[in-house]
Amino acid sequence: MSDKKFYQQFDPVTGQMEWKVVEDVPTEDDEDMIIQIARSNFGDMIYDYDRNERFSDGLKHHIDRIKSEGRNPHVVDIGTGTGLLSMMAARHGASQVTAVEVFEPMAITAEKVVKKNELSDVIKVVHSRSTDVDERHVSKKGDVIVAEVFDTELIGEGALRTFKEGLPTFGKPGCRVVPARGRIWMAPVASKEIQKFRKLPNKRMKAPFDDCPGTGAVFDVQLSEFPNDWFQVLSEPFIAFEFNFEDANSIKFNEEFVREFEASADGYFDTIFFWWDLDMNGTWENIISTVPAQFSDKTVWRDHWMQAIYFLPEGLEVKEGDEVSLICAHDEYSLWFDLPKEEEKMTQASICSCQLHCTLSRYDFYRLNTVDENTDFINFVGEICRNKKVVTFSDGSLIGLYAAQSASHVYAIETGFASARMIQGYSKLNSIMNISVADSIEKFKEELEQHESLTILAEPFFSTSILPWHAVIRYSHLIEGVRNLLGKRVKLDIFPNRARLVCMPVIFEHLWKIAAPVGTVDGFDLSDFDDICQKAREIADPIVEQHSLFEYKGIAAGKPIEVYDFEFLNKLEKRSTKVVNSLEGVNGLVFWMEYDWKKDGRELKTSNGLIEPCEVGESPKWHPGHRQGVYFVPKPENIVKEIEVKVIPGEVDIGFEFENIVKVDKMSLAVGINRLSNSAIIIETYDIETKELVKEEKNSVSFRDCIDEAIAKDGQKVGKIVIFDMIKEAKQDDFQDYGNLVYVKTEKDRRNTFVLPPIRFSTGNWVLSVVPHEITLCHCIGISEDKIIQLQVREYRWIPDYYFDDLLCIPDVLEIKKKDLHLLLSTDMEFLNTDGFQSVTMAEYASTSTTTSVAYQSIAKAKRKVQLKKEQRLNKYIQENEEKLVKKAQDLRDFAKSECGLINDDIRSKVWPVLAETINDQDESISSNDESSSSCSDSDFETAVSSLSMSDDGQGFERLSESSSSLEDLKSHPEWNQVEMDVHRTLARFPPGTSEDERVNLQTDLTPLIVRVLKQNKRFRYYQGFHDICLTLILVLGSENAYRVAKILAHRTIFKKYLTKSLEETAMQDLQLMYVLLFKHNHKLEEYLREAELGALFALSWPLTWFSHVLDDYQQVVTCFDLFLASHPLMPIYVSAAVILQRAKEIYATEKDMAMLHALLSRIPNNIDIPTILEVALRLFAEYPPRMVKTKYLQEYEKECEESMKRHVRVPPANTLSRYSISKWVVAGTMSAAAFYLLWTNNYLELVK
Repeated sequence: MSDKKFYQQFDPVTGQMEWKVVEDVPTEDDEDMIIQIARSNFGDMIYDYDRNERFSDGLKHHIDRIKSEGRNPHVVDIGTGTGLLSMMAARHGASQVTAVEVFEPMAITAEKVVKKNELSDVIKVVHSRSTDVDERHVSKKGDVIVAEVFDTELIGEGALRTFKEGLPTFGKPGCRVVPARGRIWMAPVASKEIQKFRKLPNKRMKAPFDDCPGTGAVFDVQLSEFPNDWFQVLSEPFIAFEFNFEDANSIKFNEEFVREFEASADGYFDTIFFWWDLDMNGTWENIISTVPAQFSDKTVWRDHWMQAIYFLPEGLEVKEGDEVSLICAHDEYSLWFDLPKEEEKMTQASICSCQLHCTLSRYDFYRLNTVDENTDFINFVGEICRNKKVVTFSDGSLIGLYAAQSASHVYAIETGFASARMIQGYSKLNSIMNISVADSIEKFKEELEQHESLTILAEPFFSTSILPWHAVIRYSHLIEGVRNLLGKRVKLDIFPNRARLVCMPVIFEHLWKIAAPVGTVDGFDLSDFDDICQKAREIADPIVEQHSLFEYKGIAAGKPIEVYDFEFLNKLEKRSTKVVNSLEGVNGLVFWMEYDWKKDGRELKTSNGLIEPCEVGESPKWHPGHRQGVYFVPKPENIVKEIEVKVIPGEVDIGFEFENIVKVDKMSLAVGINRLSNSAIIIETYDIETKELVKEEKNSVSFRDCIDEAIAKDGQKVGKIVIFDMIKEAKQDDFQDYGNLVYVKTEKDRRNTFVLPPIRFSTGNWVLSVVPHEITLCHCIGISEDKIIQLQVREYRWIPDYYFDDLLCIPDVLEIKKKDLHLLLSTDMEFLNTDGFQSVTMAEYASTSTTTSVAYQSIAKAKRKVQLKKEQRLNKYIQENEEKLVKKAQDLRDFAKSECGLINDDIRSKVWPVLAETINDQDESISSNDESSSSCSDSDFETAVSSLSMSDDGQGFERLSESSSSLEDLKSHPEWNQVEMDVHRTLARFPPGTSEDERVNLQTDLTPLIVRVLKQNKRFRYYQGFHDICLTLILVLGSENAYRVAKILAHRTIFKKYLTKSLEETAMQDLQLMYVLLFKHNHKLEEYLREAELGALFALSWPLTWFSHVLDDYQQVVTCFDLFLASHPLMPIYVSAAVILQRAKEIYATEKDMAMLHALLSRIPNNIDIPTILEVALRLFAEYPPRMVKTKYLQEYEKECEESMKRHVRVPPANTLSRYSISKWVVAGTMSAAAFYLLWTNNYLELVK
């Protein structure tokens, strides 16, 4: 593969994901695969030992029963993941296991894991979705089905369909399922505190959008960590839903129930806690439960399955003893709840109407409330802003409103559309008149230049920021923009005065598991899974990750220390700081920002990390409204004394390097003990100070005597006693894993062999040791050919200043029976994971120090689950409204304009015809020079119409004629040959992967379709590019529906102009509005292009083909069509402007030359971020509506062009085509564009003649 790697990186300066290129990165063919696996979070689930044991017992229960009946059990594992459950089934005696996995990278990994554990003869991995499997994949049906397809909502990963369709596909009659049943529990709650995660603050000011119910999405959290005084439980928990996974007929995708409960306390019922449990074998004796600690003393920590909170759209005041009814509903993937309403039946989850719940996270809402409650902070803001001209920067903050309470005027720069609406909503509702809102400082330039001084203010907070320091980086960039805009004449008083990045070492109780290798699980070697996951983290994951730490237990292992100081308007420099670990076992470093506010002797500090001081050994209290940064310390280097943190400024972000520093202090010896035989022991003593290794052989001495002697040796402090066995004959392949332990195949006379979990060094033989210093008494297992040995592990402690672990292992041999082996696997044993056996000498191990250096990068997480839920909701909506979809057109438009569009072509085939059918006749509102354009509404659509259209002369309506022309008639049309030629060219280019037969079929259908449309109106003349429109339609809709939609587009939309008038009169005039939008939104960029005399020819094909000619990615094309079919006819112009804005950096990096810029912009990069561009286009549409763009803003732009011409004595950019520009077209490498235009013009002139 190439040594160039493309990846997405968050740019704190812009607040957006940017594509980057990494040079000279070693890659392998499976690199993309391993990155996908690392994103799947399988590892965290594998660390759930309770889950593993419950699944194992469930499988054993059914397999033993089937075998007792004399049958050979066949187990089908749906969604096998690593293959762990399949291997459990094989170990329990399944004669055949079929493991189905749709996620191709995981299926490949499962095959490797199964092979390494020598179970390939029993387990067959099928690479397919379970619903797509047939007899070709599975030769016979299963006796037992096992599936772990659950999420926090239980059903969110498709569990219902998996079991409903999986049972008849994979299972025999009477097939048993693991798990057999599932229940969803809920507890009604009253909580003003938890409502802060949903509601805008309203104590100081009236809050807008009070009627917005929020989104219907659940809030998944570690509920056990929520303080009990945050909520009042209003009744005993009860069951909301029950599912029988062994009965396919009973599983319904859509259900709605009314549950009733008796209130056990007074309160305002507005919140629901819920969790679930699973019956693993049909007896309710073996249960997996996600119950939180507030409702059970048997809670198990998990992060892959959490508890969830649901916010009711409207609450209800209840009294103790009241009977309360609650609607509980679910679809295939989601749950939602509501109080009964007499006037309507609940059919869907609540939908946010204010956009804030779709833009801000739950934690952002909580932060807004905590800031509003911070009287000291708000008073301080009032003092520093009193009677001042203030500029505030934010996206999801009320800082501008707090400043407005005392400032003479506030210029609020809100970089997010929803945030701007929030500020405007508060301002209007509370009559705050001294605040102006815009999305860029440039829009206030004239006003700000009039002032001698300005107060610049921010929390800082931006909703798009990922890690704690991103907001301050963006704030610094915005401050620099103010300085560049206004110059040094205007004095800037900047708050906060100082921003500090703070770090503290911690010992997480559980959170470290999400980044640690899993090693050996339940006796199975998962090292192949570990290898690729750890490699993936090195390749792709940010070295510091974001986590909401108030949900995770831990203790402070050192004091907080400043590791970086952000100085506004100063260049960032590299800095190195040593973080001291006062306690052993550090497995994480936490990063957060602290801000210093100083004015006239008064000081204030704000933090997005600790909310109160924390001493070493105490549990930190983290801010629930912010997410902190976490660096997970690799094991076994987590017991070092110091960690050096190097902060390295990059182009747009800061990076980190971490180096573990070992300090020996009082420990000077490391002793290794190697049993040679029953009577001989070698003691190896390594002096860390002198770096000398001394070997001494002792005869007829016991281990205990040897250890006691070593501890007391020369009165020195000994760090670690390492016990290992002499097994030179054994190869690495002879090592096998069992549970968290390791056993070795040895010769029959090797009766003294004992084996403990591995550690990472050797003195020529394999070194085996036990590591967890939380355990005072546990059991390990050693196995030889003729017996199984139980080993007792005793703990010896020394001073805490050593490098090695503080456990000493002394075997106490007891014989046990093989069938009792599973009893020895203690579930509370947790061993440090290692990278396996490595040939490192004792001296090397004792003196080594490991350095980790990884550049920070952030990769956007996949939105597969979000898309899946949207797809499901769309299908449900269409199904429920199938007979009245035309009346629901506005809802369909909203779906089409939302993120990801209409998701897939199956949905598009149903929705596009409806969107087309309800398009108004827009004949008079297309181009800016139309007389009636001023009367055109800025809304997307005013009124839906049916099959009526304006007649060609515009004098009334007539029905669109349905021509029944034969193929020969169509071929006689004067445009047939040109259309056929263009269609042939298109099918050679698009879509990729199309077979030759499909190409022929498409060509056979497409050319007649286009000509049928042209025959509808004698004034229609084909233009090159209309075939791209029709091709996209036919790919999605099929021939006949594509014709109907294409006919509507040709008669009712902007395409009527394109098909009847010259491009100079239509498309080029419309593209002039693109420059108007750029002029209003980014004047600097527009001026740069205008001074280059670029014109708009490079973008001609964009509106003509709805970008289908310039985008190679099919999904990008159809997503654009989703938006255009659902929007105003000028939306392609808004998207064109958004494309230019997205490429601003490339434009500025290109010489201000027409030919060079034309060559740059005429080609759209393959990796361009179309979803972001469409989002920007919608924002532009909202901020600069078409009516204003075609009138007032156009006049302003034309005036600017005239004044610019006077200032620079140069002609304005050519907004019309000219034969004199052909030479420049050639220079720009776009002769084809010239030909494209001239060909159409010649045809048009012939028509006129």
